[in-house]
Amino acid sequence: MTPKEKANQLYNKMVVDFSIDHWQTKQCALVVVDEIIKSNELDYFMTKDEIDSLEVTLDDLWLNERFTKYWKEVKKEISKI
Repeated sequence: MTPKEKANQLYNKMVVDFSIDHWQTKQCALVVVDEIIKSNELDYFMTKDEIDSLEVTLDDLWLNERFTKYWKEVKKEISKI
C-alpha cells in the first residue's frame, strides 16, 4: 500500500468510526502516525543498557529506516487531505 493509500485509509477509518469533523479527523490520524513512528525508535521502549546489548545489523537499520520513511510519507499525505 502506498503512503497516500494508507493516509486515506486511516482518515476514512476515523471518519466512519468516530464521526468527527475534517480537522479533528486529520489530527487524530496524525497522532496515530506519530505514535507509530515513535514506537519504532529503540529508546522509546528500551533502556540504554538494553539497546547497547543488542546486536544490530545493517539490514536491521535499513529496515528501520524504510519503516520510518514510509510512515513519515503517510504523515505528509494525511496533511494534504
